[in-house]
Amino acid sequence: MKKLVFLEFIDEYEAFCRQRKEQGEAQADFSIIALEPKLQAYLKKRGVVFETSLKYFSNDSHKAMILNAQKAVVHINEAFKYSDKLGLSAVYLTDLLFYARFYHSHLMGLVEIIDNCVRQHEAVELSAAVSVSSSASLMIAPADRNLGELVKAYADSRSLKFVNIVADQAPPASGSTPGGSQRWSRFLTGAIKLYCLLFRKRLVLIPGNGYGFTALKAKLAKRVPGLVFISPCSDNIRRSPLAYLKLFVAGVINKHFWIELNGPQIADGELRRQLAVVFQAADAFDYKGITLGPLVERKVASALVPYFIELGGRSAALKELILSLRIKLIMSPLARGLWSAAGELSRPLGISLLFVSHGAHPVPTDEIHELELLQLCRGFMLSDFTDVALSTPIQEEHLRYFKNKYPWVKANQVKTGPLIFADLRGINKLDAKLKLGLPVSETVLTHAVTNKKRGGERFYNLETFDEYLDSLSDLIGVVDKMPLTRLIVRVHPGFELSDEELKVLLPPSEKFIISRQGPFAEVLAATDVLVSYSSTALDEALLNERPVILFDKWGRYNHFRLPVYRGGKVSLPVVYVNEGAHLGEAIGEFRGKKTAFNYDPYKYEVDYEDNFYDYVRAALGGKGALS
Repeated sequence: MKKLVFLEFIDEYEAFCRQRKEQGEAQADFSIIALEPKLQAYLKKRGVVFETSLKYFSNDSHKAMILNAQKAVVHINEAFKYSDKLGLSAVYLTDLLFYARFYHSHLMGLVEIIDNCVRQHEAVELSAAVSVSSSASLMIAPADRNLGELVKAYADSRSLKFVNIVADQAPPASGSTPGGSQRWSRFLTGAIKLYCLLFRKRLVLIPGNGYGFTALKAKLAKRVPGLVFISPCSDNIRRSPLAYLKLFVAGVINKHFWIELNGPQIADGELRRQLAVVFQAADAFDYKGITLGPLVERKVASALVPYFIELGGRSAALKELILSLRIKLIMSPLARGLWSAAGELSRPLGISLLFVSHGAHPVPTDEIHELELLQLCRGFMLSDFTDVALSTPIQEEHLRYFKNKYPWVKANQVKTGPLIFADLRGINKLDAKLKLGLPVSETVLTHAVTNKKRGGERFYNLETFDEYLDSLSDLIGVVDKMPLTRLIVRVHPGFELSDEELKVLLPPSEKFIISRQGPFAEVLAATDVLVSYSSTALDEALLNERPVILFDKWGRYNHFRLPVYRGGKVSLPVVYVNEGAHLGEAIGEFRGKKTAFNYDPYKYEVDYEDNFYDYVRAALGGKGALS
């Protein structure tokens, strides 16, 4: 009798061990399927035999899930008709689609693994820890443990034996709680307004200093004098009058004000009624015979409803701030939540709102990729913003493709060139290698991919974590055999494993280092060749004339739609390799290349940065934000 144990967390494994000993069963009688990286590292360090999802999640799995998710997307678009007192509707629909699709995809991914695992093993007994809870976190949190419910539902639907593992309940993750004082926020707004009038300052609203906006502010300060920036504070800070005075003084000194946005929260009756309509047709979320609608609805109720209630109040406060300070220009690298609301508010208020991309935006490679891009980029380049700053010809093609096909994509293009990507001009490669402790005589490869943790997974054009480990292991094996070659493994921001845990899961080697601290530009400066599956790092490398290997051992996603590299000379600065056997040869060809590549297809031949400053001046009207 084949017994399968599905686990995500260390406490679940420990509970399984206790329960197994109490029943007098041997661990060898069970096959453990470990689905989370921290658990995998824990088990491997202790010599416990386990399997990952790799054998049970194929290219067909990626495709089937995206196609099934689209059915739910179509249903939500048709069923959800909510509008708040400000007349905002798109922001709620966009965020509902985004988060509900994440929840749904997470559940479908688990069902896909369970189903394929059972089919391949012909199992008759399934075990998992059932935990019925939903956190207030917008993303899937450790407290959101649906695996046990799904394994039990699958076992029941197939008449298989199910054994519940009784594990400790994870502490619930809390959402944000609004704080602050509208009274003192209005006092600060008045002080900012007076300051701008007296000193002829022009206000630009931005989300903050992340995503390269610190450097962008510095550029603007040199080219457009008199600018002052304003951003929302964290929404859970309670302030005193003295703290607000300090905020104002700091804003004057730094030319960047921070203010709380806490308006009256929206009534939730109509919102809940509209959401109930969405989930009345629960079968829209079904997958492989398993009912997922109630689980998605439960998460929406615990996380999205409180978020929407707060968002309504913050949107009202945002509109009041815009009108009070007569803000004429908003810039953001994000277009979800409050910034999606800003986009929806901007057109009727006559405000310029510029989306400044920090991501890779290719033209779709096929139908599946298009569906994934379409839903993801509604919070990026395909949002309600009035204008989009284009960094590369690839982004320009992306926007043109979707504007031509979808009438609701209305943003105007502004060719600016890269504004917030890494800029290596003036940085010496040899000095950069020495700074990282790497020999200047050796070829440096950098592996950088976008990698999303549990609950934030994106499929098809991103690798799963288990796929990522397998591809990276192949690359390490190739580098180990190559003389005078080093590898930098640059992990994605938010990567949840420690260096020690990651090394446990990778082949032992002295020829790679793990990088997670400091700007990516410092790593890219030392890089001779970048290796990636999919990442913004691709654009940054090509913009800075670093050659790229697209390594897709799954034969699934070709970011630039290139011919498959089968060996021989390379003529382009980027090649697509879908077999590990050709990876070393491609690296060798780049290393031995003596002539310069033509990077023009991947970056603008003309410096368009002046277009950005002209756009800012025109948006502000040249008369000050309060004139």
